[in-house]
Amino acid sequence: MTRIPVISLVLLLFSSDLIAGQLYFCPPAELVKENEKNISPWKSNKLFWTISYRGWPYPEKIAFDQVFFFIKENKIDCRYKWINPKEEGTYLWTSVDLNPDANAKIYVTGEHWKKISQGMQCSSGRPETCAFEIKVKKAN
Repeated sequence: MTRIPVISLVLLLFSSDLIAGQLYFCPPAELVKENEKNISPWKSNKLFWTISYRGWPYPEKIAFDQVFFFIKENKIDCRYKWINPKEEGTYLWTSVDLNPDANAKIYVTGEHWKKISQGMQCSSGRPETCAFEIKVKKAN
């Protein structure tokens, strides 16, 4: 069995920046690569992301692959990949996670999402086709 290491990125969400009806997308691969060594949060599409694990350096180019929405956890998981230079026929992955605060709920939108056992998956290979909304719950 081949082990595929995963690099996780975590989103810091500030709900005051959210706009009702706004569609959000995973960060472009170039921006993920650009922020490989950035220990501070960085912004993409009005959301703040941070890399939480740095196990090995990225190659010159990485590519967006797919997105998962885990309904139970209310979590978006954007995946990027590149060819593993040490093991032919395998890939290394970077995972960009979005976990909104308790006052926000994620909704996926668009025709490229399909149902999977734990939620939804968009495997179009293009982040602009894997849209989602974040709706902030009204205070009581």
